[in-house]
Amino acid sequence: MNTPPLSPLAARRPRGARPADVQRHVREFWVGGYAAAGTPGIQRMRWNAVTRELTALPATVDLVNPAFLAARADRSMLYAVSESESGEGAVAWFGPSPDGGLHLLGQVPSGGTQPCHLALSPDEKSLLVANYGSGSVAVFPLADSGAIRARVNAVVFSGSGPVHGRQAGPHAHQVIFDGPNRVLVCDLGSDRVLRFVWSAGERTLTPDTPAALNLLPGAGPRHACLHPAGELLFIANELNSTLAVFDRTGRMNQILATSRGDGAGVNYPAHVAVTPDGRFVLVSNRGDDALAVFGIDEESWTVRHVGYAAAGGAWPRHFAILDADGQGGLPWHLAVACQRSGGVTILPLDPVTGLPGPVVATATAHSPACVLPI
Repeated sequence: MNTPPLSPLAARRPRGARPADVQRHVREFWVGGYAAAGTPGIQRMRWNAVTRELTALPATVDLVNPAFLAARADRSMLYAVSESESGEGAVAWFGPSPDGGLHLLGQVPSGGTQPCHLALSPDEKSLLVANYGSGSVAVFPLADSGAIRARVNAVVFSGSGPVHGRQAGPHAHQVIFDGPNRVLVCDLGSDRVLRFVWSAGERTLTPDTPAALNLLPGAGPRHACLHPAGELLFIANELNSTLAVFDRTGRMNQILATSRGDGAGVNYPAHVAVTPDGRFVLVSNRGDDALAVFGIDEESWTVRHVGYAAAGGAWPRHFAILDADGQGGLPWHLAVACQRSGGVTILPLDPVTGLPGPVVATATAHSPACVLPI
């Protein structure tokens, strides 16, 4: 965010706090991705919306496959999964280093195989990790300093789906908090979003009622997000290229296609996010290499397809909406992690139509998989 001297995690800046107005159009973010040992796995980038310059900063981190990142609200601590193809994965934590980068403070086993997502509890006293390979979620307490302590709980899922080679068993692909007392887990393997009651004091996950939101067979729920008003849950389904819309009661109201529908090649939706004003929801599509945009009617709580926009790179695995001030201010831009083309693209995002414009900047990144604004 700041161009002047700044800790890499924003110097414990409170949520929403911003530097002087002259810097309100400068945003910084971390990029995590797939990287072998000795290759920068986490990179820091700076976007200037006035000059339209995207700069890859020299601060990098050497960690094997930090494919997803999370941070404290004040950005004083960064967390990353370390995904491995065989054996148990890990989860690491970082603090600021004197050179403006990150300092690895420690790492612990992730409690399962192929960790792919993680989320801080609202009180920032616990960290939940989704392990894709083992189909499980592990719970870790956090010290006051933010350090990860030994795992205290884990939930292992069961179930399967009809897609050969992808749904032989459970695959926890994302874990998110729905308020202070509920946790949602996207299980790509069983075509369900599992619902749990979260006890912050006990650090336990107890099946909610209902215990799951059921998707169509073969849908493969990958990522989900909540509308800011809390009325809708959006689920990006990787295996059938759809966006499922659930209401607050747990009823699936709509299923919309995310692909262009021309039947050419394969398409796998990846990430889903709602614009700061709650008027649009976007889904990235790997294969189409495009972003699908849907409008949200906040009176009827229905969703309609608006259009598509090219991501500007191959295999857009993740994206983040960069506002001007950390509080939803204009202008908006998308930072898109294009995994297979090895770069991050910046696209302007029209607040009236919800449609991204053509790419205005790019920067090289090693197999990027996650964008986390600072």
